[in-house]
Amino acid sequence: MENVALPDDQEFKPASTLVDPVLVASFQAWQDIAGERFAPSRKEIVPARFREALRTIFLMEVVAGGADFRFALGGETLVGFMGGRHKGELLSSLPSTPMYDGMRLMFGRCVALKAPVARGPFRVVRDKFDSSQMEVLVLPLSEDGTSVTDLLGAVTLKSESL
Repeated sequence: MENVALPDDQEFKPASTLVDPVLVASFQAWQDIAGERFAPSRKEIVPARFREALRTIFLMEVVAGGADFRFALGGETLVGFMGGRHKGELLSSLPSTPMYDGMRLMFGRCVALKAPVARGPFRVVRDKFDSSQMEVLVLPLSEDGTSVTDLLGAVTLKSESL
């Protein structure tokens, strides 16, 4: 099952411009946990703080300073959208598609900036049968306080008819 993001010209945006209330709340929770630091640690991320986003939340491990990313956790709605669990798989092992290429770019940007990155809402078509408006938030996590070691993210999907 292939998921294909329709091309658009939308660039990444600051997390402060998020539209979806669930993503706004997730960003605010992350900010509260991070405090004055550029990022909180993975162990500080408590599911209860992200309750509304749990079905579409994801956690990625940063490999080799951002050269690759390993799937660690995905909420049920997100897993369904992606067509299965990828836990333990490297992003580089997945084919070059608009969706996976977009993930690589967005994750790499978050690591390079050491800052939250957002995108959307934009239109996504899955198997040419349904359509959704998607907005994505990617947040850095740091175990050592200096580098991005993990990524926490959330996605919103709003179905619409084609």
